[in-house]
Amino acid sequence: MEHYYSLKISTRVSLVVCTVDDYTAGLRSGGNISVLLKEYPRKKPVRKPGGYYVFTDLPGDSYSVLVRSDVYLEEELFIKPGEIDPNNPRAYIILKPCSHYPFPEGATLIRASLRDADGRVPRDAVVKASMLSENCARARLSGEKAGKGEEAIFLTNIAGGMSAGDFYLLKDKADGRQEYCRIAALEADTRRCRLYEPLRFSYSRGALLLPVFETRPDERGEVVICFREPCPDNFKVKLQFNHGKNLFEKELDIEGGKTTVLGFINLG
Repeated sequence: MEHYYSLKISTRVSLVVCTVDDYTAGLRSGGNISVLLKEYPRKKPVRKPGGYYVFTDLPGDSYSVLVRSDVYLEEELFIKPGEIDPNNPRAYIILKPCSHYPFPEGATLIRASLRDADGRVPRDAVVKASMLSENCARARLSGEKAGKGEEAIFLTNIAGGMSAGDFYLLKDKADGRQEYCRIAALEADTRRCRLYEPLRFSYSRGALLLPVFETRPDERGEVVICFREPCPDNFKVKLQFNHGKNLFEKELDIEGGKTTVLGFINLG
């Protein structure tokens, strides 16, 4: 007499890494992207269509995620999935285009080459570009107001793509108060955005959400700042180059659809 047994094997999803293109705000799986964990380099993710990398049955409760690619800067992020959502441990990593990223014709870019006082590449330099013109607003606050200490905001008049991980300058049109904020999660159906940090001030209805783009130099010192579409024909940008204790600031008038070349910048 033959006996048959059934065996059910189940896996536990420990972490889902979502790679987001900073230029398009879309999930990205091209560009020869590899995702690995520094603590468990032999643990390979299951690659899903559209930019999802699923790790299962991981030991421990925190991980250093390393992302490498041909057309993006290398990214490393320390993640505790339990602090995201134990039932949906999804982490978004923003991929910054490097200087040889295949931008489309008509992209709005700023290019520069950075050096320190000794002529070396300042690999730890941070570059920030804040769009200042009102016509650059990605969205505006809806509702009566967003109060101090609130961890979520509601948006209206959204123009262009938005993603978890995006960085913005929240500016009140009435009194000019402002602060930087980063989006932790975006609910497209309700237009509710959860923030990484609670608001430091209160903001009235119609306050502007102005895009801020951050990047850093590659191994050659080349920097490319890309502005997500739609871009107005003309707008103002505040550039900040931080390197150690040195800060270089510059305001520029930018023409949409063009590349602005700044040449060499010495950060001291």
